[in-house]
Amino acid sequence: PPQHPTGAARTLPWSEQPEMLGAMQTTGQLQALLRALRLSSLDDEVTATLCRGLVTIDLGLHRAVALLAELLLPKCLRLTRAPPRALLAAVLASAEAHPRAIMEAVLWPLMRRCADPTEEGGAQGDLVARVVKQCFPVSLQNSFLIRVAHSSRRHERDAAGAMLAESCLEGSASDEALKWTDQVVGILQAVLTHSKQGVTQAGVDALVEGIAEATEDAIGVGSLKLAKLMFTLVTMHANKVSAHTDELARIAKLGTTFMKKTILAKIEKL
Repeated sequence: PPQHPTGAARTLPWSEQPEMLGAMQTTGQLQALLRALRLSSLDDEVTATLCRGLVTIDLGLHRAVALLAELLLPKCLRLTRAPPRALLAAVLASAEAHPRAIMEAVLWPLMRRCADPTEEGGAQGDLVARVVKQCFPVSLQNSFLIRVAHSSRRHERDAAGAMLAESCLEGSASDEALKWTDQVVGILQAVLTHSKQGVTQAGVDALVEGIAEATEDAIGVGSLKLAKLMFTLVTMHANKVSAHTDELARIAKLGTTFMKKTILAKIEKL
């Protein structure tokens, strides 16, 4: 196994060798090699250096996903509070360089943590929301919303709404259903509020469908976060939800939160 640098040793010799990067791009057993290197045990500052040096769009989707899944994901899954500055820098640098790879390798597995009601995923949820808002272009923010909305029922995403549907890795967590917990809804709320005019009609349609399905759950009926998401949708995107007024009214009437009457009043004005 390689000697992992700590203290004053802030760089790895092979992090500065172009031939190593070339080997990583062509090695058929890349995942096995990365696991053997135990990259997740590296110092956060070394991790940030590697991310800035190795994660580029030229690396390719599958190789970038394999690298980030070993380098960043284990560290992010262990978080119980906001990430250290160096780790956050590594995640943001990777997301800016290759947003699709960070989505598959890190963010979607973190979303699955947030969707598990038995797990405490607050730190992971905050990180996902920050990365999507700060690093994703508007088109990918919209695709993220659609993907989450459709994932709750294993929806077969179409070409416009799919994010990486054409290039997901075999065995990817994207093939599995994602339960809408309050953590997941909170992430949707943050991205929806941030995206504003960037949300397309397809994104709004998907969110209405997702809210309808989540509301049918006994927990969803009384979820204040779900009610806030619906309120945001009918307030910020009134022109795009006009085709769904009947469905939205039906959903709102099922709610048991104090926001029920306010949401219904908004829907009546559409």
